Amino acid sequence: EANQNPDEGEWNVKETLAHLIYSEYVYLVWINAVVGMRPAPNYFEMPGLQEKISQAYPTLAEMVEELRHLQRLRVGVVSGLPEDFLEIKFYYHNLAARFLQGERGHSDQHFEQIKNAIAAAREA
Repeated sequence: EANQNPDEGEWNVKETLAHLIYSEYVYLVWINAVVGMRPAPNYFEMPGLQEKISQAYPTLAEMVEELRHLQRLRVGVVSGLPEDFLEIKFYYHNLAARFLQGERGHSDQHFEQIKNAIAAAREA
């Protein structure tokens, strides 16, 4: 089920999880840039990256655990932001808005995509 694409051009479960894992790494780089008051790099997912990430994890359970680990890491990083950064409201609010509004919707959208991919695989 995890490797079956629901439709032409749509991600399967493992590809979607790979995208979410990569996104967590991007979030860490983005947080570091914002806290360092440097330009954040543009998000880019090179062709084939999802496949390479998927291949790095022998099982679906390991992919899920890695995603959870990276999410815990991000929470730890955000909870330990330097005091001097927190005093600069513009940057702090920018970071908070990103993770309270944007990222949550991103993950929710992909979790729904995973549910739909599983349902499609079971119907096939």
